[in-house]
Amino acid sequence: MTENGSSGWTFEWLTRWDEVWDGAFVKLWQDLLDRSPQGHVFYHPSLVRAWWESSAGSGVHTPMFVVARRGEDNVALFPLALYRFGWKQGFQRLIAPVGGDDFDYYDPILSWNGAADGTIDLWPCLKAELSRRWRQRYDVLAMRRLKYPEYLGVLGGIPVDHAPAIDLGGFGSLEDFLKGGKRRNLRHQVHNHRHQAAKLGALSFHVFGSEEGGEAIRSLSRFAEVHAQRWGYAQRHGRLSFYEQLVHRCLVSGTFLLSEVRLEEVPFSWDLSLVHQGTCYDYVKAFANEMQNLAPGSLHLSFMVDWAIRQGMAVLDLGRGDEPYKSKWANRVSDLYSLSEPATGLRAALCTLWEQRVHPLLGKVRSAF
Repeated sequence: MTENGSSGWTFEWLTRWDEVWDGAFVKLWQDLLDRSPQGHVFYHPSLVRAWWESSAGSGVHTPMFVVARRGEDNVALFPLALYRFGWKQGFQRLIAPVGGDDFDYYDPILSWNGAADGTIDLWPCLKAELSRRWRQRYDVLAMRRLKYPEYLGVLGGIPVDHAPAIDLGGFGSLEDFLKGGKRRNLRHQVHNHRHQAAKLGALSFHVFGSEEGGEAIRSLSRFAEVHAQRWGYAQRHGRLSFYEQLVHRCLVSGTFLLSEVRLEEVPFSWDLSLVHQGTCYDYVKAFANEMQNLAPGSLHLSFMVDWAIRQGMAVLDLGRGDEPYKSKWANRVSDLYSLSEPATGLRAALCTLWEQRVHPLLGKVRSAF
């Protein structure tokens, strides 16, 4: 454990996976997440374990978890990793949050018992700690898709995306939510889609329970086929393995949710969601192309809103991105920011130069021929 000068912050590093998965540390991690006011599901220990089991075991990712403490009141956990890239990125060594690009949000886990500004100087102190302790091991520190950079003492950052959500407070049912305002047209569309589907057969919605792990795995297999047909990558890069790990590790605890919309008991739309402390995170979805005329994405979302309200959820988070369908449903939007800090030294400068200038220039040259 090291202390950062007069700031009072101490830093404890975990740089081996056996340290990360030690029972005592996982308990501390879960306790911090449970009391964090801006905690999110993507840093749930079981979710990170599912990601690691499916991808990080390759050895490309080295854990760089750090617990920062100042007194007994202020504690922060940054679940970071060291990523090593090939020649296209100039052999860059990047310290960034665990999850690669698979998670929607990467805000660290912050907990305080006193004033909410207790972590306001944490970002500069973390940068100083990294530079002092690990300067020879990394080239860039990057924190992507942060909702709350102000809790780290950063006003703003680089805007990179938006995160629409549905605040479900005050609504007793889907019909309640669809009444009035700009959602009148949406209500008509939802009713029309359900009516059109009903002409073809019995329409139903199914959420897999904790005892249906085998059925959920079989459903994921079909989901991956459909997703790959539309987007072309669900079965690559360990994605299917990651989703299967979510079933094995998170279905029983209720952190992972798999649902289907069925016609005559035959599924044609799938939704993978995550759940944490009253928020349901709409994560990945897919539907059969032959059912596209029924607007299955919007149809499925209508079932999800109804389910979330009935389960007493406070928020249905629609995930990062500005897809048009989200604007029809969302009643609030958060901005997402990124922070980046290059390490000092010649190697880090050369990596940055390659990634930002040389490699894009080579791409333009190749495309010209």
